[in-house]
Amino acid sequence: DVSAHPMPTGEFAVMPTKTRVFIVSTDEKEAEYLAGILPEDRFELKAFPHLEELTLQLRRSDCRLAILDIDSVPLTSRNIRHLKRDCPKVTLFCTSMQRLHPELQEALSHDICACLNKPVDSEELQFWLKSVRTSAPDSKAPP
Repeated sequence: DVSAHPMPTGEFAVMPTKTRVFIVSTDEKEAEYLAGILPEDRFELKAFPHLEELTLQLRRSDCRLAILDIDSVPLTSRNIRHLKRDCPKVTLFCTSMQRLHPELQEALSHDICACLNKPVDSEELQFWLKSVRTSAPDSKAPP
């Protein structure tokens, strides 16, 4: 989606809208940190404390990117598989202090695009989000 903004010369420039990113975390500081490392002019973040609330909001919105804080929200591969079944267009990322999550092996290999180590690096997160935005078939985001 794009919106038109008047230019000083009276012409209109096409400006991309912000990319929506939903976060699931019960750790308010982590959600604030993630919101703080993404440029406000390009990303709109909204945090939810439960997977069920995220699923409901994904069904109601055009958001196609979600970050799961797997350290604060207990998840199973089954939960994540159901989320992807209910919201197939969403691209999932996760964040964690741990490098290995054997209990999420199935989800990490099939349903999650990337697992980012905490503290999440701003450039790495932006790289992943940009790669997903520009590779999506229905994406209108600039490269």
